[in-house]
Amino acid sequence: MSRILVVDDNELVRNMTDLVLRSSGHDTLTADSATAALGLLDDSIDAVVTDLTMPGEMDGGDLVGHVRERFPSIGIVVISGYSVEAGRFDEAVEILNKPFGVDQLSAAVARVVPGA
Repeated sequence: MSRILVVDDNELVRNMTDLVLRSSGHDTLTADSATAALGLLDDSIDAVVTDLTMPGEMDGGDLVGHVRERFPSIGIVVISGYSVEAGRFDEAVEILNKPFGVDQLSAAVARVVPGA
């Protein structure tokens, strides 16, 4: 079982993503902002699924930088309703475009967490 941190400022999207991942057998934590997510990061997290565009001091892109710096082995899936610039993230970061389905989310997580 993988432990996944779901980060999204939109409560509906966050809760649905959390539900899908838990239904797939993952252990999940949730945060409503990138800043809140930083407080939950530790070595027990296998992957972060984060929205790219969020209000506040940090957005999902900033969070990805912090995760890479502090916990480089954590897998990352970035969710965005906008096109993401090529080269913005390293090739290990999965980009999932909104709207997405259950199968697309599961496949993206499986690509960043081997055995997920």
